[in-house]
Amino acid sequence: MEPPPSPLDDLVAQLQRRYGARAACRGDALPAAGPPPVLPTGHPALDAALPSGGLPRGRVTEVIGPRSAGATTLALTTVAQAQRRAGDLACLVDLSGTFDPPSAHALGVDLNALAVLRPQDGAVARLAVHTLLARQAVGVLVVDSLPRWLALPRGPESLRALLRPLRRLLQPTGCALLVLNPLPTGLLPDPAVAPAATLAALAALRLRLAPTGWLRRGPAIAGVRTRVSVLTPPFADPRATVVLDLPLAHPEARV
Repeated sequence: MEPPPSPLDDLVAQLQRRYGARAACRGDALPAAGPPPVLPTGHPALDAALPSGGLPRGRVTEVIGPRSAGATTLALTTVAQAQRRAGDLACLVDLSGTFDPPSAHALGVDLNALAVLRPQDGAVARLAVHTLLARQAVGVLVVDSLPRWLALPRGPESLRALLRPLRRLLQPTGCALLVLNPLPTGLLPDPAVAPAATLAALAALRLRLAPTGWLRRGPAIAGVRTRVSVLTPPFADPRATVVLDLPLAHPEARV
């Protein structure tokens, strides 16, 4: 003889009758949660140091460092991995206006699977990113850069308006969102530095880059050696540090 239904079974059955069979179930009937989806960066040493073996999908990764540290190269090699391994479409919000198609192609980026946006107004940038995420259109989205967004007309208010629903928009998409946050070098007309707390409530991962030297091929600069510190909330002490040799697409080019 089967045991009579428990009070929990009765409650679940009532909810299912009222709201549908998929609306409720017993807690012990749910499958165990699998590992979170990640996006490999294409750099095995860095992937091994990341909490789940890659950049988190459906979350924000912030990349911080001076312009010579290789953040753009790291972002583009990650885009190439997403395109090659997962067949993802990608989008670059090129607010810095520095995207160079031949250099990206040399780093493995499939330009036929990459959209490049160059909005001139913060409201347009917000609407474009919101639309891409709401439609689940891309598997990786790179914003270059946070200070340039803040420098756009209506930039600060548009960024605040985007950040409010960002977690809700991102989670179901499986999109890895990389936000580049360069630090000023004093050598270029850099925009104002973005406050450190701008993405603190949303970022699942922060990569802090610090260049340690140039890689040379004869007299030419062929790449940059950079130290990458992996930080997770509350972003106090690095959980790991690795050194990467990041190639430049063209000798004597700058990162």
